[in-house]
Amino acid sequence: MFEEFRKYLEYRINISENAFHEVTKLMVLKKACKHEVLLKAGETCHKGYFVLKGCLRSYCISNGKEFVMQFAPENWWVGDKNTLTKPEPALLNIDALENS
Repeated sequence: MFEEFRKYLEYRINISENAFHEVTKLMVLKKACKHEVLLKAGETCHKGYFVLKGCLRSYCISNGKEFVMQFAPENWWVGDKNTLTKPEPALLNIDALENS
């Protein structure tokens, strides 16, 4: 299930089997349908998303207009660092552009 994630990590760092096992214990596999909202601005969320399949995006809304901050295709990360590291409301929205 996490084989693609393992390849992603091993390309960037040397990771032992034990360390990889510890990391995956913290992970949860989530499926998102096209247009599903994973995070709304104002919510608190202490997780990021690694995309195994599909595509997610993060965006903000200002004066009624959407501003895309990031696209997260397969083998990429997305999250709102404002709420990842401290208990503050998210500034970004995250949704699925396709089944992911």
